Order: sequence, then structure tokens, then C-alpha cells
Amino acid sequence: MAPLAFGTQTAGSVIRPASYCGVVGYKPSFGLIPRAGVKGLSDSLDTIGVMARTVDDAAFLAGVLTGPAGAARDRGAAAAAVRLLPHADVGEAEPATMAALDHARAALLAAGARVDDIAVAAEHHGLVAAQETIHELRDGPRADLRAGLA
Repeated sequence: MAPLAFGTQTAGSVIRPASYCGVVGYKPSFGLIPRAGVKGLSDSLDTIGVMARTVDDAAFLAGVLTGPAGAARDRGAAAAAVRLLPHADVGEAEPATMAALDHARAALLAAGARVDDIAVAAEHHGLVAAQETIHELRDGPRADLRAGLA
């Protein structure tokens, strides 16, 4: 519906919708695209990201939004380095999901990228349950507890 879009990435609000819609979602380094005029949710997490039909379109939009300081660099200057951080509950992923990740890794390696795995820290286990608890308190059947927590 739109050739280019941008949004805030705080907890996946650019990259997830992009993947669901089959478009490119790019979440740059924190602070690369200015957040001026954005209604913030979390000063330490909010990052402006872009969505587009192609990688080139996403790079173009990111370049426009960042100005000269973030202008695209020569793609041949250095091989890409990609670090994969599996979700803490990756063991529960469906075989098709794991196959897609393996396919992505193989494609990155074939393109000359360096791919490293990052171990999931023990503190990350249980984060999904904690987020669900927080959302349930805010929006779910226990929302009436909010008044008592405030």
C-alpha cells in the first residue's frame, strides 16, 4: 500500500510487521535516525526503523532520514558481519522455522558474510513469561489490579 514507511522499533514493531507482510524491515543502530517528533514509549529502547519493498529502497529511505552522517557506505568495503541471537525459547520453534534460519545462515555465508552465534544469557530465559504477565496486568482479566499497583 505504501512504497516506503518508517516506524518505531521498541519491541519488534518494525521488523515483525515487515516480516508478516513480506517486505524489508530495517532497524538501524540506536539513535542513527533522529526521534524528533515521535511519541516515545521508552527512551532507552525506541529506535526509528524503516520498511520498504526492497533492500535498496530501505537503504535509500534510511539514507534520507539520517542525512550525510548516515549515508550509505561502499558495500564492497568490508564483508558483512552478522550475529545471530536465538530467542531464549528457540528449542520450541517449529522445524520449518529452524530450516528458514539455517537457509538464511547458508545464504549469508554464500554471500561472503561472517556469521557468528551469540549464546542466550541465562537472564533471558523467562522474559516471555514476564512480558505476558505485564501485558495481562495491563490489558487482561487482571487489569482491575492496576488501580492497586498505582
